[in-house]
Order: sequence, then C-alpha cells, then structure tokens
Amino acid sequence: MKCAKVKKRLIAFIENDLNQQEHREIHLHLEHCEQCRQDFAFLKKLYTPNSQVKRVKPGYFLWEKIYLQIENARLKTPWEIRLKALIPRLAFAAAIFLLLISGIAFGVYLGSYSDASTLTNQSITAEIAPTEELTKETYLDAFDTIPPESIAGVYFSLQTTDKNIR
Repeated sequence: MKCAKVKKRLIAFIENDLNQQEHREIHLHLEHCEQCRQDFAFLKKLYTPNSQVKRVKPGYFLWEKIYLQIENARLKTPWEIRLKALIPRLAFAAAIFLLLISGIAFGVYLGSYSDASTLTNQSITAEIAPTEELTKETYLDAFDTIPPESIAGVYFSLQTTDKNIR
C-alpha cells in the first residue's frame, strides 16, 4: 500500500473502522515505513477515539433552552441594528408617498391649465397688440367657456344634472 493511501486511512485505522484486509495492509506498511509510523504516532497522540469520550445524554428541554437563549439574544439587539433593517422599507414607503403626492399635484396643475384651443382670436393677436391691450387679454374673461364635448364639459353637465335631481 502506498503512503498517500495509508495517510488517508490512519484515522480509520486508529478507530478500528477498517476491514481485516485493510487493517493488515496498513499494519504491514507501518512496520516498513518510518514516515508513516511517525505520522501514526503523532495522530494517535492527538486523537482520542470515540470510545474514550464520555457521552452525555442531553436533557429533555435542551432545544427549548437553546431557542430561548437565541430569542433573548435577538430581543437584546440594539435599536440601531433594527433601524438599519427598517430603513429600506421606510425609503420605499417615502418614495411611494412622494410619487402619489407629485401625481396629485400634477393632476391639479393639469386641471387648472386652460387648453390653447379655448383662447379667443383676440388673445392670439395679443402678441402684436400694445401692452395695455395685452393686460386686458390675460384676464380670465379672455377664455371661452368650457366646450360641452370636452371631458370637463361632460363632468360639469353631469354634476349640474345630479344636483337638479336631488
């Protein structure tokens, strides 16, 4: 048997976990090979076979005690660690909130913005008019009423008919 194979099987040899043929081959190899004999002596000095280790039977409540210790350690973690775990969730919630608020603000802006097609002909020519006429044209009187075929016109007509029904 070669030294590499013997060195791999030395622990099994110490524990007597080999069949008779392997045990005999390793024993013969150790008689003839000084290096493997030294390795065997070193391992035997360090290694304590399982038969010599005192076995202790765990108590009935061992796992419950371990679980309680883990739970207590988790509860005793500093608030900074918990806060660091919470930051990504708070950032996501803040982003959703800002997106919602910006959507509402944009909707309000679009709702208050008048379409260019509703301007009168006078306001189109106001660019050429003197400053006094321009200031007169920028008042709300310069805009036409809401066209009935627009979404806003349909909405207002539904609102007025709904109030008349009540």
